[in-house]
Amino acid sequence: MTESQHRFLKAIAERVTTGLIAEVRLFPTLRSGQVDSGVAIVAVEDLVAPIAAESDTGAPPDADEGQEMERIVADDPGDTRDARLSILTARFRHTVKGPDRGKWEFDIVHDADAPLVTIESVVRGVTNRAGVEGEPELLTGDDFQRVLSEPWWTTPA
Repeated sequence: MTESQHRFLKAIAERVTTGLIAEVRLFPTLRSGQVDSGVAIVAVEDLVAPIAAESDTGAPPDADEGQEMERIVADDPGDTRDARLSILTARFRHTVKGPDRGKWEFDIVHDADAPLVTIESVVRGVTNRAGVEGEPELLTGDDFQRVLSEPWWTTPA
């Protein structure tokens, strides 16, 4: 694992409760000139999501009106294979050379809700179409937490 990837995983942990992460698919870092960039797919379980109730006018409710919350969980909390998980896409850009050396950009967005089996097939398709060498590294929720607690140079690539 590279220093940039480790920093990337720590940035994800700052935005997502690590105990809710089911798995992370960490794609290989790409270097283009002076910039390293990377992508990870993060599957998060036990979501709390707003219910989009419409008002009398047919418009979505105002933020001030408050929203009911619905907890989305699997029937068996230990079985996440068929449970719908929140799928987040995280990206980073790290300038490693040149006048902007050290510049760091990070973002993470919610893309979908899907079971892990769907994620596996999508990741396989993206990897095939992109022609990227190697598979994305799969980190379970426990692996993710372990990686965060270890120095980056001790974590196997």
